[in-house]
Amino acid sequence: MRRARRAVPALSAVSDASAVAEVVAAVEVPVLAKEPENAFQRFLHAMVQAALAEGATLVAAELPRILGEGRLRAFVLDESAQRALRARGYLAADGDVASDAFRAVADAWRSVLDGSSQDLSACGDKTLDEWGSSLLASLLGRAPQSADELRRALRRFGVAAFGMREAA
Repeated sequence: MRRARRAVPALSAVSDASAVAEVVAAVEVPVLAKEPENAFQRFLHAMVQAALAEGATLVAAELPRILGEGRLRAFVLDESAQRALRARGYLAADGDVASDAFRAVADAWRSVLDGSSQDLSACGDKTLDEWGSSLLASLLGRAPQSADELRRALRRFGVAAFGMREAA
């Protein structure tokens, strides 16, 4: 995926509604440049599509950063999402860095999906569709129970329990 890039001012420096709209418009939105090359890229694409289907453009924009780099811009998410991410152990207690536990699981799933590892034990106690839907529910600031609905959405986009379904 490639991303559209523009300079984004700090949201705290924004004082009026039109400036807020400009900041929101400047947020990087993932753009699929070509067909995803491996299962991890297909998973990331499915997560982005599920977020967009929920109307969560800003969350969709953050997914490549949090899954790929273990970072996100906290100002993009509302307080309920930040609380949910911290409560569920995805976000470190301070700042905008993913927790070590989250990074370890994200790295393990990436390794399994891109074929560099077959060690599912490092992926934690949730299947890929469970883990992805739980992360999405947190990013959306929703209760953990809403993950079931998001899990069904991810399955429609090809996410299965232990990997990605092949395109028909």
